[in-house]
Amino acid sequence: MSTLRHLQIFVEVATCGKMNEAAQKLYLTQPTVSQSISELEGYFKTRLFERLSKKLLLTPAGEQLLPYAKNVLLAYHQMNDFMNGISGHCILKIGASATAGNYYINKIISEFNHHFPEVATDVFIRGSQYLIAELQNGHLDIALIEAEPKARDITATPVMTDHLHIVCGRNHPLFKCNIVDVSDLNDQYFVFREDSSASRRMLLNFLADNKIHYHSNWSCNNTDALKTAVINNRGLSLISDTLSAQECENGVLKRLEIKDIDFQRDIYLAYHRDKHISKPLNTFIKLCRELQLSSDGAFHSQLNSL
Repeated sequence: MSTLRHLQIFVEVATCGKMNEAAQKLYLTQPTVSQSISELEGYFKTRLFERLSKKLLLTPAGEQLLPYAKNVLLAYHQMNDFMNGISGHCILKIGASATAGNYYINKIISEFNHHFPEVATDVFIRGSQYLIAELQNGHLDIALIEAEPKARDITATPVMTDHLHIVCGRNHPLFKCNIVDVSDLNDQYFVFREDSSASRRMLLNFLADNKIHYHSNWSCNNTDALKTAVINNRGLSLISDTLSAQECENGVLKRLEIKDIDFQRDIYLAYHRDKHISKPLNTFIKLCRELQLSSDGAFHSQLNSL
């Protein structure tokens, strides 16, 4: 028979394209995942995946099953959320990508706890693409992300503006410059985030638009590693002002002021369009929309009552 567990495993394998990766994310063994897929294929009497080389690709039947499986899982999570809200055992599952997770989310949750001290919160700091997939699967209630999702089933609105600068280490030749020109960035080494990073795409677009020739031999999958690389003069990089504030204050990093260039991006509040909006979740949404971060790092609430 087909169970929620089978569908959850199927969706994860379809998302990852590899059984071992799906097993790791679900904290299962690979044989368990393989057996569940075989049982599901046996139940529906059709193949759901084509096993080509080391990659699993959905068959036409698998492609048709995937949206149904996602909807079933989403409905199940929504039912749990609704019933837990009635019984008073509410847990708010919140996702946040790098900048939001390192800086904003703690302030928002502290404010949220004043209004709902009885509501537990689980926070997951991950990349934007991972969080969007978790919203689609119903594993997360809401997320603050640094890239506008393209998925049609995700509602996303900008709630904050994040400012960024290209930074360098104190041993870099540009460290002593007060203002630099775009041409000063030619033939420089750059440190990049991973392929899925929004700041990486922003930096690459900037370099391409300005026809800047650059070198790169350093890539990082987290902010701390990126800052360490720049501090050790592995190259320049683009980073949020909020994430570089301490290092700039300590003098180990410097934000480069580039003539006529202003890097900024929106931080989006995202949730599934069919998500049941409980009272705690509605309050969290209001806080994200109505709390603004001032230049001194303190929140000023515009909320009169919730």
